Amino acid sequence: MRFNCPSNVLLQGLSVAVRALSTRSTQPIYEGIQLRTCDEGLRLTGSDGTISIVTTIPADVSEDGAVVLPGKLLYEIIRKMPDAELSASMNANFVVTFKCMGSRTTLSGQSAEYYPELPLVNADESFILPQIMLRNMIQQTSFAISSDESRMVLTGSLLELNHGEVRMVSLDGFRLGMRLERISGSAPDLNAIIPGKTLSEIAKIMSDDENQMAIILIGGNQMMITMGQTQFYSTLIEGEYIKYRQILPQDFKTRVKVSRDVLNMCVERASLMAREGKNNLIRMQIEDNSIIITANAESGDAYEEMEAEIEGEGLSIAFNVKYVSDVMKVVTDDEIYMCFNSGVSPCLIKPVEGDAFLYLVLPVRVNT
Repeated sequence: MRFNCPSNVLLQGLSVAVRALSTRSTQPIYEGIQLRTCDEGLRLTGSDGTISIVTTIPADVSEDGAVVLPGKLLYEIIRKMPDAELSASMNANFVVTFKCMGSRTTLSGQSAEYYPELPLVNADESFILPQIMLRNMIQQTSFAISSDESRMVLTGSLLELNHGEVRMVSLDGFRLGMRLERISGSAPDLNAIIPGKTLSEIAKIMSDDENQMAIILIGGNQMMITMGQTQFYSTLIEGEYIKYRQILPQDFKTRVKVSRDVLNMCVERASLMAREGKNNLIRMQIEDNSIIITANAESGDAYEEMEAEIEGEGLSIAFNVKYVSDVMKVVTDDEIYMCFNSGVSPCLIKPVEGDAFLYLVLPVRVNT
């Protein structure tokens, strides 16, 4: 194998492929990046056995070949190379020499024939979503993904397509996050549970350009997403997701309209004291068109008061401050509704207009 390309082009490709590598793998092959020449230049593949990322970069290939090199070490080597034209050549023992200006590094690899093959995605139909839309849906719900592997289905997010509506739902038993978008054009009706790690890595490599699309195929327990010159493969989580609609309250005794920015800042200030306490709690007293937020610790206390439009009964309720703060960080609307039934039932957070998002936060029972 022999090729030439700018060092920054190779670095950009490696920065994508290396995201699939496992930090703790029992199989050394999964610590490697496969480099393989192709008609377009050079194809880079990283995999941990569950997710695989393939990206293609332009390169001037003078001799075809393939090799597997230590992925993270290769990335660091190329990252520190001069920003100039780079040449790479491989000998019969899979030793690759990289030259760039006055820099030269050799790296021992292994045969690409031992690298795992990419999964086959048997899908009759594909659908297309704007990358920025899908990235926003991931970022605004993934904080509610569970880390408890004893309930495996909750370690991923549910992606639903139905009649032109796309929903992404995450829940961990303490809070729920849901984002809804509507799309035009044809798309199959389907449900898929996508692992949290997959979603995290997809979001990191998606484009900010509103014109860049993601082509998605889902078949069986496999998914493939094509984003420009990159293909992202993932094994899906098998099982039945919780019927989340059944746990969403339909009626409320109290509805509060608040400024998201003001509420966010009040919660953030109160959280400083809540984290000093033993239980990370904030209390909300809702009455007389105001919300009073308090937090107590041995070292002091916090008191925040803000205006609100209140419909219905007043109440007192307590939350783990992290669960409220996580929601406030991802909501972008200027104003939101907080809906309650009692001090021990879930709080529903939703937009003043439309149905683009919905968050459910369970309260903490406290002794009054």
